[in-house]
Amino acid sequence: MTDSSTMLNPHLDSSMLDLHRDKGHLSDKDKKETPLSDEGMALSASNMAVSMSQPADVLSYETAVEPGGNAKVSDGLVMDLQNALAEKSSQLDNAETKIQELMDKVSKLGMELEINQKLLDESQLNCAHLENCLHEARKEAQTHLCAADRRASEYSTLRVSAVKMHGLFERLRSCVLSAGVATFADSLRALAQSLGSSNENEDDSTAEFRECIRVLADKFSVLSRQRAELLDRYSKAEAANEQLSKELTEKKELVNTLYMKHQLEKQANKEKLSFGRLEVHEIAAFVLNSTGYYEAINRNCPYYYLSAESVALFTDHLPTRPSYIVGQVVHIERQTVKSPRSTSSDRAESTRDCVDILTSETGPSRLGLKSGSTSNPYGLPVGCEYFIVTVAMLPDTAIHSPAS
Repeated sequence: MTDSSTMLNPHLDSSMLDLHRDKGHLSDKDKKETPLSDEGMALSASNMAVSMSQPADVLSYETAVEPGGNAKVSDGLVMDLQNALAEKSSQLDNAETKIQELMDKVSKLGMELEINQKLLDESQLNCAHLENCLHEARKEAQTHLCAADRRASEYSTLRVSAVKMHGLFERLRSCVLSAGVATFADSLRALAQSLGSSNENEDDSTAEFRECIRVLADKFSVLSRQRAELLDRYSKAEAANEQLSKELTEKKELVNTLYMKHQLEKQANKEKLSFGRLEVHEIAAFVLNSTGYYEAINRNCPYYYLSAESVALFTDHLPTRPSYIVGQVVHIERQTVKSPRSTSSDRAESTRDCVDILTSETGPSRLGLKSGSTSNPYGLPVGCEYFIVTVAMLPDTAIHSPAS
């Protein structure tokens, strides 16, 4: 009996140790992992029941064997114990299978837990980032709100100032439209004084506007005074200009009269007969002398004879030669009387100077004078100088023939 009990005890002890070891392992797992499901709790309870019932059977077997000593009873108990052990072993295998499945589920749940933990960490980081963003957004919104309040205050101030300036400009507009030019400076000065008397609550723009109105009034007063002075000067200048215009007209008329008189005198002087030394463009009178030549009428300057061309010009269209000829001198030729024995070659080699004298409206100018030697057609002494004059006909000149 003792041998069989000792044979069974190691198996029981080893199985109990395995159960306790599994129980301790499961208890450690339960401490580390999350709680199991209802099925896992039930399986754990059944395993604990099996492990607790086995020592009780062994004890009852030992107590039964020791006092009795009956072999049949002991064999029956052994068989029962073996059957119970086989049944418990199968239950234990089933429990181990379930435990293994549960361990797989636990590992899967652990992996899911790790994934969820990572997601939770990321979510916490995102939440922290969102909190920071929200904090920054709140600060920025607070800054914007302060700026908006400041701008609203500035806008209110500007609006009040604009309303004041609009009222001031309306007063200035009414002052400009209602007042005339003469009283405009007084109106501006009165407006500046009224603005100066109500300057308790005025701002800088109102003060500047009031100062501008005052300066404008002063400058307009100066301009008005200068305008009055300019108008006075203009009226005086107009009167002086009219007087000067009248005097200028009178002077022009006097100058024109004097000019016409001078021209008439000049024309009369030109049309006068020259009785002295003849010059080109002067008017000369020639009379027919006893020798049949036309000699000029002059004083202290004798021996001026009319050229044959001029005589032909005046006498070709007349039946008889006129007693005198009046014409305008166009050419004067000076000659000298030579002795009769001078040869023709000497006459050819002699030099002849020609000087012409021209006169314009302002005065005479010398054109030419020819000098030379020729025979003595006029019966003059040897060495005497005489002049051959070429004249032109005057307009409206009557040529008189000698009385028959």
